[in-house]
Amino acid sequence: MTTKGLKYYPKNMTNRVYPVTVFLCTPRCGTQWIAKNISDTYGDEAIVLHEPIKYEYYPRKNLGIYDRPAVTKGNIILDNHLEFVDETIQNRHYIEIGWQSIAGISELHERFGKQLKLIHLYRNPVNVAASLVTHNWYTGRVEDRFEKAELTPFDDSAILSEYRSRWDNLSLFEKSLYYWAEINLRALEIKQRYSSVPFYSLKFENLFEESKEINRITLIEMLAFMSLNYDEKMLDRLNTKYDNYHHRSSSRIEWEKIFEHPQALVLAHKLGYRFDGEIDLSRYKKRSFYQKIKELVN
Repeated sequence: MTTKGLKYYPKNMTNRVYPVTVFLCTPRCGTQWIAKNISDTYGDEAIVLHEPIKYEYYPRKNLGIYDRPAVTKGNIILDNHLEFVDETIQNRHYIEIGWQSIAGISELHERFGKQLKLIHLYRNPVNVAASLVTHNWYTGRVEDRFEKAELTPFDDSAILSEYRSRWDNLSLFEKSLYYWAEINLRALEIKQRYSSVPFYSLKFENLFEESKEINRITLIEMLAFMSLNYDEKMLDRLNTKYDNYHHRSSSRIEWEKIFEHPQALVLAHKLGYRFDGEIDLSRYKKRSFYQKIKELVN
């Protein structure tokens, strides 16, 4: 913003020392574990918040708006949050881990300039979409999320607007695949648009599902990117799962539907995913009464 030829900087802009690190991701990517364990391990150095203002970033309106977010005027929650971040980084690192934050990047960049760092956290689209189904995405049952955050091809800034003609005929799993594609396409777009902002790509599977050595290397890289020293306790804590929101679905999830969505498939391949064999989604399936009894007996 300029006034009479002078560049305007928000309060204390030129005096900041500590970075603002923000994750770009979908839900169901291990953000709870990452937030909890970075906070527990590095609490003296960093303030770590998980989904601090939830839907007040208003993804359906703000995602893809890069001049400034479309819905900010009168948003006291967002304004207070940005003030909090501003105060925090005078003394320590600020790390924000949550799927809604991607919609606030233009505002965060405008406000925090060179202190901003971005981490693109991504996961296999089949697992993400299946998990979203178990959390009732696109059912309207979580009204605030449905209205503010569950992206659709009818949103003004939708990348995959070609989905409009088939939207009503898609299953919940397919709509969730659409969401996965929109978010990850947007993350790659943000990387290009803000090319001067430090950007780190973090694959979920490298942190949580590969060999211990790959887990360790990934942790070292991620923490170094955030200007934090590696602590072996982080690797040890990978043995302890942390998920307050694990749900299951009674419906069969047809993961093979991904082959009917070339946009998601091409992006998945670009991010290193292949779908050559069967995918076990039993973790997302509700157990029957008889299965529960059998488990108790055994």
